[in-house]
Amino acid sequence: SPKRKEMSLYTVKIHDIIRTLLITAFDSENVVRSSVNEALEDVGRNQPQIFLTDAIDFLQKNKPPREHKIIILNAMLKIIDDQLDNISDDLCQKIIKLEAAEMTAEKEIIPEWQTPPSQTLVILGRRFPSEVISELMDRFNAGSVPHFFVMKTLGDFASANEMNFVPHLKDVLSKVIPLLGSLKRDNQKWVFAAALGHFSDAINTYTANLDQASDSSIGLDTFSSEFLPAYDMLFNNWLKDAREAKVRLGTIEALGHICSVIPKEHLESYYPRLIPMLQGAYKKDKDHLPITLSLSLVITAANQYEDSVAFHPYLTPILSTLHPLVCTPPNLDDNSSVKNSNELLRCFENIGLYHCDMLLAFLLAQLAPSKDVQIRAGTLAVL
Repeated sequence: SPKRKEMSLYTVKIHDIIRTLLITAFDSENVVRSSVNEALEDVGRNQPQIFLTDAIDFLQKNKPPREHKIIILNAMLKIIDDQLDNISDDLCQKIIKLEAAEMTAEKEIIPEWQTPPSQTLVILGRRFPSEVISELMDRFNAGSVPHFFVMKTLGDFASANEMNFVPHLKDVLSKVIPLLGSLKRDNQKWVFAAALGHFSDAINTYTANLDQASDSSIGLDTFSSEFLPAYDMLFNNWLKDAREAKVRLGTIEALGHICSVIPKEHLESYYPRLIPMLQGAYKKDKDHLPITLSLSLVITAANQYEDSVAFHPYLTPILSTLHPLVCTPPNLDDNSSVKNSNELLRCFENIGLYHCDMLLAFLLAQLAPSKDVQIRAGTLAVL
């Protein structure tokens, strides 16, 4: 019919426009490149199915240089984030495979290339969690460490989509935990530690929302057999061997997260070495935020067991460590310093929830004899 023919011609024109834009997206002139990118995103939002189909076809058949790919991958990311519900299932499956392949095509870490596919996979996981996780798991090859961005994507997925991620966590950990002892490079240890922290947080969120969960049998200790050896490896090996502050601090923060998902008897057995390590870390590293985050998580984990007295002997040493820090004004131009100040206050708040009398006695003892303005201001801020 004439109407069908007209629609067909329209579709052909759209394809032609998109292909032209894809080719010129890497124009040598910045003004042209910027205008083309805006046009790509505009067309993509109006015709996501056609745009994404053509973008995949262009990337696979033309093999553009890396900088050209990055432009197209970023455009795809924006369209998928904006139009996820308007993309067909079949096309989404193709995109998952393409993005995973792009993300791991180069062993070297190239964030500007690998970040857009990683973020796209996390977004696609909102609709296709099983398929995205399966694709990432396929990137674990026997006897070798997966790509940095495979682990980063798993960690980001866990943070962004806890309720769909946690039911798959046993399978994920079955591949992750056996690799911990074989990691040699600092960036590998950092990304694994960060992912383990995200996994632990996801478990906490999942178990706090069991009314929305697909598997209500999952509890905080469901994954203890996996996280106990992970804790031992991080504490006994990674902390000792860490050459870079980033790895050491990432490991310290991960240990705090892991403490929230291990059984009471094991947590209590960790206190004698864990608490002094955290206290000492403040003297070793200038960036206090990961240490304070970890300590806050340990305090919260200990608070789960109100009937336990094992944590009591460590309260005064912890308060004695934190009090001078909370009395030091944060650098308002440093976001990390401001966040650390807030986390220090959170530590005091968490202690006060279950040890209010002891905390008040400690604070009043600091306040009474002191004429130091900072000490008095810091103590009053806690109160």
